[in-house]
Amino acid sequence: MKPDRSRYLKYLTKEDKELLKKECSIKPCPFCGRLFPQLLESDETCWISCIDAECEADGPVKSNVESAEYFWNRREE
Repeated sequence: MKPDRSRYLKYLTKEDKELLKKECSIKPCPFCGRLFPQLLESDETCWISCIDAECEADGPVKSNVESAEYFWNRREE
């Protein structure tokens, strides 16, 4: 089942939507559809996490930002 992202997109302006398409390298959460998941980093690891309090999905822990983004963006929706 594909998440309903419309509840988040309706608050964005047309300009924000265009910017999101062009600039954001991290895709929305594949489970709840929340836009702008956060990148979390420690000294040696990093991962992407959904900021929705009811979802809190985490991507796999990786050694660099590029890997964390790559694996988050390729998760099934």
